[in-house]
Amino acid sequence: MRMEGKVVIVTGAYRGIGHAVSERLAGEGARVIAVDVMEGATFDSPLVEFNLMNVADLSQWESLVARVNRDYGRLDGLVNVAGVMGHHGGPEDFDIEDYEKVIAINQTGPLYGMRVAIPLMRASGGGSIVNFSSVMSTIGTWGWAAYHASKGAIAGMTMNAAVHHGPDSIRVNSIHPGLVNTFMTSGDDDFVAAAVAETPLGRIAEPSEIANAVLFLVSDESSFVTGVQFPVDGGFRAR
Repeated sequence: MRMEGKVVIVTGAYRGIGHAVSERLAGEGARVIAVDVMEGATFDSPLVEFNLMNVADLSQWESLVARVNRDYGRLDGLVNVAGVMGHHGGPEDFDIEDYEKVIAINQTGPLYGMRVAIPLMRASGGGSIVNFSSVMSTIGTWGWAAYHASKGAIAGMTMNAAVHHGPDSIRVNSIHPGLVNTFMTSGDDDFVAAAVAETPLGRIAEPSEIANAVLFLVSDESSFVTGVQFPVDGGFRAR
């Protein structure tokens, strides 16, 4: 029960990685405030409370954190998982509305989350923030211009926050998954095969494997880890 007594917000929790993270943290005793823009999420653990929310809306973040403060009086963790891939294009041919949507969800959403959550986390005596970046934050691949831009920004923004809020006993790290077996990869066999061919472990990750890494970063086991870009990519970047 490594998270017993802690309160954690997890975004993008309807399915995929966010759902796995919510269940994993709750399984270790955390009270999880799971949020997503999609309705109807179900969880095995009674410690997971689901809230409908758009992470790109600052006012909704303010309402959520106010409710967490009212109901629990503390906040120990924030895991910004919510994200979208967007249009598969390069700098010349992306759609500007699509680009702005990707930036709003992938980059601005976590910024809003930190902005609103940090005061309550500071008042709680500190905590841990995990922002989701990607292996695409540090390497170039074909297409996904907006996704690359947003995930690269997350890495820099996370290091900045780690420096600012270390004195508050708030740790801020980014996690950089490789390809993961979720709804985002289903139906694109060629894309998956290409990624597997470039991954030394010879497969893509399961959401539970990413959730295990998040558990380490949110828990007190990583108490001297902050400002780190944490890869969970099966050796993709090393290759």
